[in-house]
Amino acid sequence: MSNITLAQAGNEDMGAEATEALLLKNYRPESLYILPEYKADKARFKAIDMHSHPYPKTEQEIEEWVQTMKENNIQK
Repeated sequence: MSNITLAQAGNEDMGAEATEALLLKNYRPESLYILPEYKADKARFKAIDMHSHPYPKTEQEIEEWVQTMKENNIQK
């Protein structure tokens, strides 16, 4: 599969091949900014899961769920 730029993809003469090649999974933008890289070990603030389902049915499953929440810094 050939690499095409966004400008080339906008060209109507490129045809269906260009349209197929311009997929989100193939998009690799290059930043204009050169900044130091920072990798956070975990989020500064706890997350709140606003959409959840009551999957655990036993005490053991509830404990596993709570442990997973603690490991991923989820507050509620």
